[in-house]
Amino acid sequence: MKHRFILHTAAALIFSMLIFPGCMKLREHLESHPDDVGKFCKIKTFIYSLAHGTDTVVFHYNALGDPISGTWPQRAPHTNYYFRYDNHNRLQDFMAIYPTGGTGVFWERFFYANEGSKNPFCDSIYVYPTDVTKFPPVTPYPIQWDNFEYDAFNRVSRVIFNSSESESFNYDPQGDLILTGIQFDGPDNKVNFNRTSRVFQFLNWDYAVNNTFIADKYNSYGLPTEISIPFYGEGSEGFLGIPYVSAKVEYECK
Repeated sequence: MKHRFILHTAAALIFSMLIFPGCMKLREHLESHPDDVGKFCKIKTFIYSLAHGTDTVVFHYNALGDPISGTWPQRAPHTNYYFRYDNHNRLQDFMAIYPTGGTGVFWERFFYANEGSKNPFCDSIYVYPTDVTKFPPVTPYPIQWDNFEYDAFNRVSRVIFNSSESESFNYDPQGDLILTGIQFDGPDNKVNFNRTSRVFQFLNWDYAVNNTFIADKYNSYGLPTEISIPFYGEGSEGFLGIPYVSAKVEYECK
């Protein structure tokens, strides 16, 4: 799946008791209610491997269950991810900032048509901002931007890059992405880990019910915990712009 240049370098609602008809199990509930998985499980750590070794990003969430940061060990050359929201709890900024502060790799700002809009219609992307304390930031590179289109289910269906190139996303009747080009060994019949967060679904442009791959292991909720897939560079599987050969995903489930 193609990713933009900048993405190369997921109400917290607690149920104290759930009553399902008959003998319906939780995983069966999640399979029939695709939006519910984030109410039970959140991605806590994403431990991934590439040619240079293994790294870990730890995610932190606000009271509504939306991610506010993803942090790496404090060592170069990593930046940390930050997610910021407007006063309508809509994603406003996705940023990669160096732990020393002040500068970053990118700052992506999302724009909405009006106060009632749930989905951003465009963004502006500032690459290598030299001052992240104010908007718009100063950057030595031209501003990039995207336009977003959605289908009837509020899934991103098309992204237009700088009014020129575009990428389209189509889903089959089962709710899985129809992939073109590189094919993975999926979809599986489990639970797509992007479904743990509406923010991860949007930023990864993946609203599929199932994962595009078949994981080595899953937890009791049907979420992948150990993943190993071929790495082909551009177009390979990735998570928030992180391409990986293998990954271990740890969740915090209620």
